[in-house]
Amino acid sequence: MEFALKNGDYRPDGLGSFETVTGPEALLQRALLRLAARRGCLPWLPELGSRLHTLSAVRPAEREGAALAYAAEALAPEPEVRVDGVSLSQPEEGRLRVTVTLRAGTRQAVVEVSP
Repeated sequence: MEFALKNGDYRPDGLGSFETVTGPEALLQRALLRLAARRGCLPWLPELGSRLHTLSAVRPAEREGAALAYAAEALAPEPEVRVDGVSLSQPEEGRLRVTVTLRAGTRQAVVEVSP
């Protein structure tokens, strides 16, 4: 059981505490944190996070494969979560958006990360 997050904040339950999530929803929430955090940004947890923020340094033809590898690397500590696919888009000049489709049990989630 974990506290539920929405837009990076804990979701209040209206009773002075916070909503909680369990099972596949908790797994997907942890996966989102692992994908959004920059790998190495927390010195006490150097393996937490992904290298998705480094994709702009990768040649455009190799970015999708690198994104898939970086997502899998970040989610390795969560074996119950699998990456169903990744896609890349560039909606704004110079900005890259990575969309990762995840699955935990029967639950599916789509996560967008802007590196």
